[in-house]
Amino acid sequence: MKAAALGLVLGLVLGLSACKTARSLEAEAPPRPRSEKFLLKKLLSQQVQAEWLSARLKVTWKDEYGVEKFTANLRWHQDSLLWMNFKKVSVEGGRALFRPDSIFIIDRMNQQYAVKDFAFLRRAYRFPFQFAELQTLLLGNPVFFTRHLEAGVEGGQYLLRGRSDRYEGRYYLDARDFRLQRMVLEDFRSGYRLDLKLEQYRQDDSGRNFSYFRSLQLESNDFGAAELKIQFSKVEFDVPKSIRFEIPEHYSRVE
Repeated sequence: MKAAALGLVLGLVLGLSACKTARSLEAEAPPRPRSEKFLLKKLLSQQVQAEWLSARLKVTWKDEYGVEKFTANLRWHQDSLLWMNFKKVSVEGGRALFRPDSIFIIDRMNQQYAVKDFAFLRRAYRFPFQFAELQTLLLGNPVFFTRHLEAGVEGGQYLLRGRSDRYEGRYYLDARDFRLQRMVLEDFRSGYRLDLKLEQYRQDDSGRNFSYFRSLQLESNDFGAAELKIQFSKVEFDVPKSIRFEIPEHYSRVE
């Protein structure tokens, strides 16, 4: 199992968004200044809360090796697990199971599997998150590295920005409804950078605003640059789902 395959799975999960209504920002007056306290309250009030999430995904992955397009099914249980399977031309190519302390990946094409602890992501890919942050990104909620934020205006959007000696987070909010439109997270020590754009927000019957399209740029000193686009459909919240993840006995384990 190539390292690029695990990188793709990781990128897909991270990428797991929101569409700004088409309009010309240049024709509008700049948004009036708002305080950090006001913007943070607005941002946090719109976080997606759920115990279960399931969805179907259309995925485009691009890196130095080329472009891959496939579909995936996703099932997530809060603080417990994240399950995915991947299909191309209606044929399942693999499955992945993320738990707070471990990762399992099945490669059906090569009849192989891998088992890693979650800390492997930090060691191998300089991945700056734990399972808690991973599920936060999946829901399209902001991940904070510091409590100290500054407010401003940039490109017709409100901006919240926080910085520490190692990390920086930038959060771009729509000037009208204060929804999260973009999030940029950087780890200066490892050179890891995540730039997530959230589009096509839709509201469900319970009032959740969930982003159905996400565009993700990943950069790292270790694995270079990659681009991920994900279209969500058939999204369900708080409907428990069965999770099946069995490794065939004849599959060989790889490191």
